[in-house]
Amino acid sequence: MVASAVALLVMAGAGGAGAAFAAGPTVSADGYADTFGPPFGRVDGGTVRVVGQPGLTATTGTDGSWHIDGLTVGDQVSFELIVPGRPVTQTKVFDVPVGGLTDVTFQSPTQQLFDGFAGVLGVTPDPANCTVAATVTRRGFVYGTWPYSTHGEPGATVSMVPAPAAPPADGPVYFNLVTGSLIWPDRALTETTADGGVVWANVPPGTYTLHAAKAGAVIPDVTVECRPGVLVNAAPPYGLQVTEGGTDPSVDPFVPTTTTASTSSTTSTTTSSASAPVAAVPAFTG
Repeated sequence: MVASAVALLVMAGAGGAGAAFAAGPTVSADGYADTFGPPFGRVDGGTVRVVGQPGLTATTGTDGSWHIDGLTVGDQVSFELIVPGRPVTQTKVFDVPVGGLTDVTFQSPTQQLFDGFAGVLGVTPDPANCTVAATVTRRGFVYGTWPYSTHGEPGATVSMVPAPAAPPADGPVYFNLVTGSLIWPDRALTETTADGGVVWANVPPGTYTLHAAKAGAVIPDVTVECRPGVLVNAAPPYGLQVTEGGTDPSVDPFVPTTTTASTSSTTSTTTSSASAPVAAVPAFTG
């Protein structure tokens, strides 16, 4: 039995049946790293890596762009962005297609903003767990050419499968869109606003499926791999993207909520009928 197994391995290495072991063709991936919130703009000098494949890496340019060669077609991969002074940010899980991947985008908050949101939520991030965020994005959204101040699909609910144990997991919490440049996680909400954002805190490590639902809309699921201490953000244009139905792409869906806000360049104070006041949280776009 052992000898037979060795013989088969030798034959595989020589060709013939070994075709099953051959690696597939390789392609490239590229995209951008954006700052999520103040100070806005692109991320220069960040390190982008393929999770679990340390040899596949790139550095973002002054315009936030990055490019990686050598991805194997058919592999499942996530990308991570490492920048000093910011939480490690990770994408959803991609199935590498024959044509490669383009416009893979990171939304990278500063550590100060990340900690500010944790304070708004009243949670303490546990480094043994992760934070999961996503945007339910309107039909027709194209990165870099969208004409409106926000690209979220309002009125959707989002769930995580399997449901993470709570506690420690806390969510989903949807983002309240107050103005085109001010959003914040609001526990009073039960569905997405026109920002489209949603977040879970302290999710135990593991593989999860994000599922969004809205009557009349088709929204494919996405998969995320939660790793300790990481912010996993299924960001547009590869988040929970509406492919059919939903809001008419020719219409700006943003309608200010009943929430009132007073903002400056660095701080804001926001109140609503169902939420406690939020102070000193910088405004930012989603």
